[in-house]
Amino acid sequence: MLWESRPAVMAGLLKIGVYSSPPVDVSGCHASHGADAFVEDKDSMIERIRQTRVLCAGILLAVLMIYPVQADDAATSMASAEMDARFTAAMYAAEEAVYKGNRESAIEHFHEALTYRPDHPENLAIEFTIGIELSQRKPPRPSEAMIVFEHILATYTHMDYYSERPVNSSGSMQFMMPKAGVLVANLMLGAKQNPQKAQEYLLRAMEQMNETYQKRIKDWSDVQPVDDRNPFSDIVDDMKAAKRQSVEHIYEQQRAAAAKGNVFSSLEMVTVEEAVRQYGYSHGRHRPEVAIVVMREIIDRFPGTPMAKVAQGHIDKALAMLDQERLDDLAEKITYIPPPEPNTATQPTTPSPTPPPGRDSKPKSQDPSLATTLTASLRAHPYAWLTVLAAIAVAAGVVLYSRKRRR
Repeated sequence: MLWESRPAVMAGLLKIGVYSSPPVDVSGCHASHGADAFVEDKDSMIERIRQTRVLCAGILLAVLMIYPVQADDAATSMASAEMDARFTAAMYAAEEAVYKGNRESAIEHFHEALTYRPDHPENLAIEFTIGIELSQRKPPRPSEAMIVFEHILATYTHMDYYSERPVNSSGSMQFMMPKAGVLVANLMLGAKQNPQKAQEYLLRAMEQMNETYQKRIKDWSDVQPVDDRNPFSDIVDDMKAAKRQSVEHIYEQQRAAAAKGNVFSSLEMVTVEEAVRQYGYSHGRHRPEVAIVVMREIIDRFPGTPMAKVAQGHIDKALAMLDQERLDDLAEKITYIPPPEPNTATQPTTPSPTPPPGRDSKPKSQDPSLATTLTASLRAHPYAWLTVLAAIAVAAGVVLYSRKRRR
């Protein structure tokens, strides 16, 4: 290239402009000027030519210094535009193949698009889509999908895609990293491969969700009031006041939500629930004793977070399945278990002792009367009153109708 050969060209131009003397045509000089005039004209002409050559060489050097940079920028811009066009065409072909259900063609075009835009942060969405196509489209290819998801976890950084706004779309890159960890762990557990590695990925997914949770709590708690200074007119002032009230209301809601810890959307909570549940399944058979110990580990690792809240829900379900003897054995393995709530529906009721008969009291009959039995049944089943009233109404209607026909 001209840019690369610039030192040699510069040296050549300097040599030509400064050190070389051009042939001078002196045939036009008049002899009447004399020998001295002739020599003076010749020397001055040679000097002017040398100065002209130096000036031309300087101009050429300036052009050589500037033009290659502009040419390289233009070439780079043209190459970038060409790559962008190819990337767009590849993505369009991939999306069209997905729409038509041609998975192989879609994956091929997605890989082609990645080659046109290497090391781009938004490539996360493309690789995640490839993993979804491999794992959730029939027939699934779990081994290839695991490679894709593991590459995502090794290449990208979760907090690079953080946003104050909760995730409201499945195409958001904000939760693709923890989602990739949950999916690769699910594939490993389904194939019964390396459950310890699956547990590491699930814990990593929960740690990433915890990073988002803590950052969003801080951001929502530190929101500043709206600055509506420097109004230009009364109308602008009124508009700014209305906008300030609206935004302040939103900020107030965010601060209240941050105080309660409600900063995750429903889609983000689904990812949290999947990570916690799969972490419990990764420890083997889902027995209540095992579930309580594993969920307690999550609570100790992520206290006061949505992960701890979901884990506590699993503990409550497991406690309801344990009897007192198994609960006492389990209490020795973990630090704290909340006492189970009394369940009056399943506990047998012990009859209260009847007082001995006195002077004014008569022993009650052991056989309950019909009225007592009916009253007890109606108390146990309140909606039975509706059935009884309906039956009475129907009977009354039949009696009245029969009497009317007799008349």
